[in-house]
Amino acid sequence: KLFYRAFTDTRAPLGTTGTLLLDPSDINLYATGTDGNIYDATVYASDLKNALIGSSITLNTSAGSGDVTFNAGNYDLTSGTTHSLTILAYSDGMGPQTGHINILGSTTTIDMSPGASLTLMAGWNGDLATPARIAYTPGYGNFSMDPLASINIPNGTLKLEAAGTLSLGAMTAGTLYGKAGSSITANAVNHVANVSLQSNGTISYDTNLSGTTHISASSNGGNINIAGDTGSGSIALGSLYAGSGS
Repeated sequence: KLFYRAFTDTRAPLGTTGTLLLDPSDINLYATGTDGNIYDATVYASDLKNALIGSSITLNTSAGSGDVTFNAGNYDLTSGTTHSLTILAYSDGMGPQTGHINILGSTTTIDMSPGASLTLMAGWNGDLATPARIAYTPGYGNFSMDPLASINIPNGTLKLEAAGTLSLGAMTAGTLYGKAGSSITANAVNHVANVSLQSNGTISYDTNLSGTTHISASSNGGNINIAGDTGSGSIALGSLYAGSGS
C-alpha cells in the first residue's frame, strides 16, 4: 500500500515546476471528505487540490483491476495554479488489470483552474517516460463518462485517451485532444475552441461554443459526425480523414 501524508512543493521560481508521482493500485476518487493524504486506493478531492498547489501530479494504477473511478460529486480541484494532473489506468490487455476510467453521476463536475491541464488515459501501457495506450483489445481500457457529467478547465488543456471506447460528457476547455482505439462519442454540451480527435472507429462530436470551434478528426475507417448548436458561433473544419467511412 502507498501512504502519502505530506505536502510536496516542486515549484521552481526560476525554472519549471516538477511532478509528484504516486502509484497506488486501483484508484477511487471522492468529491468530499479528507484524510490529509493520498492513500492507497482512496483519493479525496480536497487532498488532491492541496497537492496541486505545490506540484503537478501524476497518479497511476499498478495492480488490482487497474481501474480509476470518479464517484459521483463535485470535484473542486481549482488550486489557483496551472499545474497539471495526469491519471493513468494500467492494463496489459491480457490479465486482470482492465484499466478502465469511469466518471459516475449525472451531476458530477470536475473543475480545475484556468489554464491548467488534465490528462486521463485508460489502458495505459505502464511506460511513465512516454505514456501510451495498449493496442485495442475488447474489454480493456474503456473510458466511460456519464453524458451529463462535466469537466471544466477554462482556457486549459484536456487530453483524454482510451485503448478502447472513449465516451464523454460535457467539456469546457481551450483545447481538447481525444484519442481512442475504438469509437469516440462526445455529444453533450461542449465549449472547446480547439478540438483534435483520432480513433479507429466512429467519431461523434457536438459543439455549443458561441465563438469558432476549430476541429480536426481522423477515424481510420469509421464515420465522422460533427454537429453544432452554436447559436452565433461557427465551425472551422481542419483535416478530416475517415478512410472507408464517411
